[in-house]
This record gives sequence, C-alpha cells and structure tokens, in this order.
Amino acid sequence: MRKIDFTEYMIDRMLPAPHGTPKKSPDALIGATIVAFGVADLDENHLFIDFIPRGSVERMRCVLEFDDTIMEVVYLGTSPNRDESSLSSGASPGLCVVP
Repeated sequence: MRKIDFTEYMIDRMLPAPHGTPKKSPDALIGATIVAFGVADLDENHLFIDFIPRGSVERMRCVLEFDDTIMEVVYLGTSPNRDESSLSSGASPGLCVVP
C-alpha cells in the first residue's frame, strides 16, 4: 500500500455531484462538534455524520452518498439524540465503521 501524506492536501468544499454540477458542502459542518460518524445498515455508500453546529445545542445529521465519481449530501436535518442510533449495531459513538 502506498503511503500518502494527507497533510499536503487542501480541502475543496465543492463536492463532485452527478451531471457535473458540484455542490458546496454544508456550512453547518464548519466549526461544528462532531458527536458521531460512521455507516448504517442502509449500505456502504452512505456516511452518517451527527454533529452540533457551532453556537447551537441541537444535534443534527448530515448524510453523504458517494461512489467512485460523486459525493453529495442526501440528508441534512435533525438527528436522534441517542448515540447508539447513529451507527451500525455494535459500534460505539465516534467510531468510523469501514467494511
């Protein structure tokens, strides 16, 4: 496996989307406190991020759908308040479950 220095890369907030129309990543994630992230029983192509936006106390959820060529926000809204509901069964909060 090739070793990559990820510190050398700049973050591009424009997410590659279907039909060549990039969309900006959600502003609510900038400066937010991430309380959980990982996958769910849905499938392997969705990343769930539960977070508390800067200056807020309300827990929110962002779901990214992706494949080899696109990444788009398919849900941005409220989140359940239970940590265990944010991830696949058996996972602990804050753990990224990678197949």
